Amino acid sequence: KRQYINLAMASREPTDNDYFDAGNPNAIPNFNTVALTQSSDPRVSTETMFNLETGVRWDYDDFLRTDVNFYYMAFDNEIISNGTVDDVGNPIFTNATSSYRTGIELEASIRTEGFDIYGTLAMSQNRLSEYREQVFSPDYSNSVWLTYKDVQPAFAPEFLANLGIAYTFNIATVTYNLKYVGEQYLDNTENPGLLADAYQVQDI
Repeated sequence: KRQYINLAMASREPTDNDYFDAGNPNAIPNFNTVALTQSSDPRVSTETMFNLETGVRWDYDDFLRTDVNFYYMAFDNEIISNGTVDDVGNPIFTNATSSYRTGIELEASIRTEGFDIYGTLAMSQNRLSEYREQVFSPDYSNSVWLTYKDVQPAFAPEFLANLGIAYTFNIATVTYNLKYVGEQYLDNTENPGLLADAYQVQDI
């Protein structure tokens, strides 16, 4: 049995593409103030993260291995997708003032003569403690800022599972894989009309 605990802090700066898509001559810079010669007040700033992880692994000879991992990540100014894309399909990013992600990850694998069976399960709670969204009028002549509290971020399903079975005989291997992804929102406001259903994918 092996146990571990990890504490870490990290920061991440926006990429150049988060500010401006240089490959698209029609792209609008992601700044609050846009001028012909100089733009200012970027809409995306550096994020900082505090991460705590702890877990344990059990190994039973070469037959069974199990892992359990708990994590908690707290963010300031987390860089997230705002649920929209530019005119060539690239996601547009912004910051969430305060957010966190916490959960448990389970993993197990069994190896027998000819068979390998493995599976993962992840359950999490992902929340934007505070998120501000700028909403424009139809003609973009004015806008208002809306503040949302304790909402689920876009593209952050809280249930993920994977199951795989592989059988090897002679010189060939046949593999079956099942992946399940829970429901997820397509924006950061928990709009019921933008809730994507859970889905599963099977491969052989």
